[in-house]
Amino acid sequence: MSATKAQEGEGSTASSPLVRAMFSATSEVLRLISAHPGDLPAVLHGILAKAAELCGGEAGSITLREGGVIRYVASHGPAMEPYIGTTAPVESADASRFAFSPAGAWHTDDFAAATKGTAYFEELATVARVRSYAAVPLTHDGATVGALHMYRHEVRPFTEDDLSALASFGEQASLAVANARLFKDLGESLKLQTATSEVLQLISAHPGDLTAVMNGLTERARRLCGGDTSAVMRLDGTSLVRLADKDHPEMNAVSATVTEELAAWIRDGGPIRRIDDLREVTRTDQTASGISPDDVRSTMLASLRVEGRGFGVITVSRREVRPFDEREANILDAFAEQAAIAIGNANLFNELNAALALQTAMAEVLRLISEHPGELTKVLQGILSQARKLCDADKGNVILIRDDGTVIVAAEASPSGSLVGRVLPGTKGFQGIDRPMMFDDYQTRAAADDHSVVAEFVRATQHRSAMVVPLVRQGKHMGNVHLGRREVRPFTPAQATILQAFADQAVIAVTNAGLFNDLAESLARQEAMTELLNAVSTARTDLAPVFDVLARQADRLCGGTGALVAMRQGDGLTVMASAGVREYRDIGVIPIDDSTVFGASAKHCEIIHIRNYDDEPLDRYPNAPSRRAGAKSALAIPMVRGDVALGVVAFSRVDPGGYSDAEVSLLKTFVDQATVAVDNARLLIEIEKRNSELAESLELQTATGAILDSSAPTPAICARCSTASLPRPHVCATRTGRA
Repeated sequence: MSATKAQEGEGSTASSPLVRAMFSATSEVLRLISAHPGDLPAVLHGILAKAAELCGGEAGSITLREGGVIRYVASHGPAMEPYIGTTAPVESADASRFAFSPAGAWHTDDFAAATKGTAYFEELATVARVRSYAAVPLTHDGATVGALHMYRHEVRPFTEDDLSALASFGEQASLAVANARLFKDLGESLKLQTATSEVLQLISAHPGDLTAVMNGLTERARRLCGGDTSAVMRLDGTSLVRLADKDHPEMNAVSATVTEELAAWIRDGGPIRRIDDLREVTRTDQTASGISPDDVRSTMLASLRVEGRGFGVITVSRREVRPFDEREANILDAFAEQAAIAIGNANLFNELNAALALQTAMAEVLRLISEHPGELTKVLQGILSQARKLCDADKGNVILIRDDGTVIVAAEASPSGSLVGRVLPGTKGFQGIDRPMMFDDYQTRAAADDHSVVAEFVRATQHRSAMVVPLVRQGKHMGNVHLGRREVRPFTPAQATILQAFADQAVIAVTNAGLFNDLAESLARQEAMTELLNAVSTARTDLAPVFDVLARQADRLCGGTGALVAMRQGDGLTVMASAGVREYRDIGVIPIDDSTVFGASAKHCEIIHIRNYDDEPLDRYPNAPSRRAGAKSALAIPMVRGDVALGVVAFSRVDPGGYSDAEVSLLKTFVDQATVAVDNARLLIEIEKRNSELAESLELQTATGAILDSSAPTPAICARCSTASLPRPHVCATRTGRA
């Protein structure tokens, strides 16, 4: 039922079906978003169908911004179906030629007349038969990301009720886009995590078979980067020798001369190169010649590096001009690190006499990395144990750089107790190193009268001869691996090479743990969003479950943040739910003014972010509950509908520093969902109130009828003649003698 049709009724009786329809449609859309978080086209098609049904639209579309163009991603009605997948110029998003409604929609009675003179719009008006037109923007994190459009094939203007309903569907579509992007990021992280584990297992299963490892690695790089071909090449002077190319096996072991500029870029371990059209580039610049077959168009190259020096490249290419993006470049860079490790392993196996022992140790390490991607200490402890055995060392530890100091994340047992978790100040001599360091007698670094933390640590290790190898990723020094012996027996360069190989594995483990933890965080956020969406879709007038989920998930996902949900009641705010905060009921009614973060956020309808109360003047938010409770940072996000704050959700932490941009974005998404629930409840309460008023009216009407019936004249019965008559003078028949 469209909003226009609803207006044809009378008063509240006509509005009730519209309100019910809006509430039902909103609940259905939320269920659709919850059921299909990764299928954005299906969700958007469903939203369009509901919007057309309630707004009386005969056709519709949803467009999203993609770089410098606008793409049609969903449609309703046969007139707009041919536009799916096509693009429109950015100028088509200019709404200045249309009227704006209070609900935030832009519209025009006659699209054809309003856009006359603009070729693209004239074509749209003719082909899609667009006459009356309305649209609302789709937003994400405060930026416009697209629009929801509704059309009629005749001049029949949209009403204010139609435009308000359309704005509500625009908000739902915005939530769907944000949810789909979160789900897509999660899916891509899962794919990269799976591919990384597969490559590690491949290296573990074929540590000496470089061809098998490289073929498996290039196949996965090609698949994840959306390429048609992939290859690994080794630099030999100014020539590139193909080590693996499953798509062009005839080119394996083929050597191609490259320019000195490209060779220098490889040797220097330069940043990833992306070439939009290799054929066009090689016509005027031979720098990139020799890297790919003649059928390659778009390509990208990542250098293979060991100790900051490049010795080859891995490429992924496409046979059409379709440039690679930054995300795909980062994926290729991760595979380049794996390829460099695999090649480094193969070289070691060929050069060292202890190949079998090293192979066994590396396989064990890679198994550890593969099986325990998120347990960094356990993996590093295993790497340290294998390195100690192969290098004939007595003890060892792994130290990672953290801020201005260092922390021991893995260590062999020490007489002075476990060293794991011990924090040390940064040692200048061990920071920024890019090659192994060996000491004949490590104890000479700590003078007898030196009682500094570092000197005491050197004595605690009891190392005499020692060796230190850096952990380096993309030129950044991440930490060191230390091995030591109880007697003065210096390590050899060959043993330093072995330890460097284990250090490279440790770098992979650290990176892998970071990826795994990021993935776990994305999963946790997805689960939280699903729970919140389910709470919103099932909530009616009881919003407590929604607020409880919001507060609890915010407290869990944002590092022990305290969360309070307060709703507007009269001229103040009342706390309705909390997590991580005690005695919140004692706060009482919070005034809507600038004396608290709560009140100021509600008053100005804006987000307020305090990173450190100590940096704020004492007269700013002097009565803020979080400040009085000893919190150092706070964040308040209002639930805004129109120009009014329905409530405020506030978060606080004991530590200064505030909230990251990612945390603010996540919490704002939570609050947006809560706002939808509050709005739904308001609509439902309005329905119930109007139904109650209607019932009371009917009851009064029935009672009035009964009263009127009881007050009507009734016939009187004559005692003498038993004649029934109305109450007026009566001539009795017995008196007159008439029968």
